[in-house]
Amino acid sequence: MANLIRSAKSGSEWTSNDLDAFNIQIETVDVHEFFGIPLSHRPALRAEPSIGSIILDHVNAPVGLNLSREVRLFFRLLRDVVTRDDTAQESFVDDFFLHLLGPVLRFDEPDRVLHQRENFHFIMCGKLVDARPNIVLHDSENRILLLVQDKRPFSQGQVEPQLVASALAAFHTDDSRRTAVGLQPMLVERYVGIVMIGVAPRFYKIVITRALVDAVRHGQFPAVERLVLPIPTPNVNDYLREGMLPLLNRRVCFQCLELLKTLL
Repeated sequence: MANLIRSAKSGSEWTSNDLDAFNIQIETVDVHEFFGIPLSHRPALRAEPSIGSIILDHVNAPVGLNLSREVRLFFRLLRDVVTRDDTAQESFVDDFFLHLLGPVLRFDEPDRVLHQRENFHFIMCGKLVDARPNIVLHDSENRILLLVQDKRPFSQGQVEPQLVASALAAFHTDDSRRTAVGLQPMLVERYVGIVMIGVAPRFYKIVITRALVDAVRHGQFPAVERLVLPIPTPNVNDYLREGMLPLLNRRVCFQCLELLKTLL
């Protein structure tokens, strides 16, 4: 792997070859290990009870109920993702997941903000390149907490490398802001990542080290780096195809999303 060709490219062009070129490995762990707490101690849903019960108990929007705007839009945006033509679907995934993280699950509280399609940069093989995650969560001091990368169903082959590239760009962005105000450069930072394949989220913890950043900057082969993800359901292929449509999957996804807040 040390002899692989390395060249500067934008985050959207990263593939599994780039992970190999920089010795980045994916380690699969179970949900309990990923979150560091037993699921029996999972927090209650922070959404309002009316939101939680209706969304979790109905496959589609129930007829004859006075639904809140958050609930109506959840079902409408979910339907848009699963029924529209694939050529336009990635933007629908953005809309759906931004609504889920914001009005429904309130990842943007307190004093946080969600942005779409932010353009970040990092240095790869001596050149400044860009990375554009679909959704980014910032804290009150503008530090990057969460990165979301999405793809249409069954086109997920390169999405994990693109998420890693976005995390490298997030590190570069956070580090540049620190040094610009006289703070010490960052040595290591952990980012939470979500990959959305249609309406199926997968969850990641990405640790970016100064050593990895320097290796990518200079096009060198570093010591091993690991990207950790849990598998939320036993049958991954079924999960990627169905996502949050089955109620059992939806409940597990919501539980994982609530637990994800403890990592931010």
